[in-house]
Amino acid sequence: MAVIVYTCLIVAISLFPAISSTQAGNDAIIGGYNGADVNDMEVIKAAKFAVKEYNKKHNNKYKLIQITSAEKQVVNGYNYKMYIKIGKRRCKKDYDSLSCDSEYSKILNCRFVVYKSLQGSYTLTSQQCTE
Repeated sequence: MAVIVYTCLIVAISLFPAISSTQAGNDAIIGGYNGADVNDMEVIKAAKFAVKEYNKKHNNKYKLIQITSAEKQVVNGYNYKMYIKIGKRRCKKDYDSLSCDSEYSKILNCRFVVYKSLQGSYTLTSQQCTE
């Protein structure tokens, strides 16, 4: 009896990767990051949050220009890894949007990771920006 149970266990363990990849899709990584739609509202909310937090930390007024790519990881909540272009316009001292140049004076390419808890709160967990 023990031999049958042992044999069944070995077969089940060897089939698990095939079953998992079939259920998750060919390129999905279980527990890892998977592609996310840059137009998904949750990705956009996470991106806007990341830019807002970046501005707070660096005392700047960057605006979200474009989400170039995004990935999502299911954890105890969600991690959103996003590659984003942000830009800053030259403005007069009053910072009124009507007094700003139409062209961006500085554009940064950023990689942000934002965690969204199951309760819906966001945390910027990683940031890296370059010109």
